[in-house]
Amino acid sequence: KSPWRDISKTKFRLKKGDEQLDHTYLHADPPHHIPETISDLTYTMYRARCLPIHQLRSSVRDTFVPQHYPDSLAKLYKWSPDEATFEFYVTDSDPNIFYSRHAEMPDLSLPPWCENSYERFISYHRSVLESDLVSRHLHLWIDLNFGEALSGERAVKEKNVVLHRVSWDISGDDDDNNCRGDCRTPLKAVRKNNTFRSSFRKSVFVQLFSRPHLKKHS
Repeated sequence: KSPWRDISKTKFRLKKGDEQLDHTYLHADPPHHIPETISDLTYTMYRARCLPIHQLRSSVRDTFVPQHYPDSLAKLYKWSPDEATFEFYVTDSDPNIFYSRHAEMPDLSLPPWCENSYERFISYHRSVLESDLVSRHLHLWIDLNFGEALSGERAVKEKNVVLHRVSWDISGDDDDNNCRGDCRTPLKAVRKNNTFRSSFRKSVFVQLFSRPHLKKHS
């Protein structure tokens, strides 16, 4: 089995499986495969070691039990249906998501080859992002997350129909022409409700390209 992830499919599809996504699409109103870009639960799990306990209780469960949180990057990756956030690729994020502020919760365990260095982990994966193999297929991942595969027939084919989608930006623009698909009603709610705005920005997909992204030339 190849150690490389298939980036011609979304992380959500790889985790949930085609059968579950087909079932969701057939029974959802409006029809969609993916409800949000990243759930509050996933985002909290990623940042569990640097968030206050009261926030963990609010987003995960009322009782804080450290054992309920993945204790290693391998387990976190296997558990999550969502993409990794930027904190996993930069060494100067503050607070650091690898180190725990909680006495009851250990630091996030790294693969043995990292020799307990998150800088080494980040450096390696940033180099992988620049590798020839990833470069040859990155346009497919861009299509799925920011491009043509977020709408129309290709979205259905790729099991990538999303619940909320805007064309490029929702910050303060009152022109509904920038909104495509089924997101016009939520956009109006965002403008009227400041509390809802933060949550919505984590759930909406922003489509930057309406045509297939160009493949990188070798």
